Amino acid sequence: MTYPRVYAYIDGFNLFYGALKHPERKKYRWLNVEKLIKSIYTPSQKYGIKKIKFYTARIVPHSTTDDAPKNQQLYFNALKTIDNIEIILGNFISKPTKFPKHPISTPPEIVEVLKTEEKGSDVNLASHLVLDAALNNFDLAIVVTNDTDLYEPLRIAKEEFNKKIVLICPHNKIAATFKKLDILKFVIETKHLKISQFDDTAQKPKMWS
Repeated sequence: MTYPRVYAYIDGFNLFYGALKHPERKKYRWLNVEKLIKSIYTPSQKYGIKKIKFYTARIVPHSTTDDAPKNQQLYFNALKTIDNIEIILGNFISKPTKFPKHPISTPPEIVEVLKTEEKGSDVNLASHLVLDAALNNFDLAIVVTNDTDLYEPLRIAKEEFNKKIVLICPHNKIAATFKKLDILKFVIETKHLKISQFDDTAQKPKMWS
């Protein structure tokens, strides 16, 4: 029997902010994304996953005592123990932005702050998904996101290249835009996170325990 070739595309920040940012889920941040996918879309346990592409960016420290970049690197080290994974990095861009000073006065006092935004991950994911579909690298794509900017790339892969698409949503509700797509859709639940953790062979950030 010939099984479909499976590629997985993971929107790292959408996964974090949708499924892992809440304090009650902090203990599940030591997440093995391959186990997660297989726990949700169970046919992939039989098919295997030929390639996992994880899209994110290196965190910019907010102070000299900010452990987030170190914790992220420890997590990258754990991810790299997955044989078939590739980590694709975007960038953080800081630019001056004006906001009303808190507490807001009348009239409001406007101050300038540096606003930092992640750029590139969604474009990278979209580009790779469509390119891999065009090159016929996969038969089935599993996409972990709830970012509606990715609606059109998913539609193209399905309708123009006749690929099977599975959407795994990190948030509690799937964005309405995605409901227009005739594809399989799942929502990440706490039970999936719980059974999809790395073991203790790799160093884990203490604050994630």
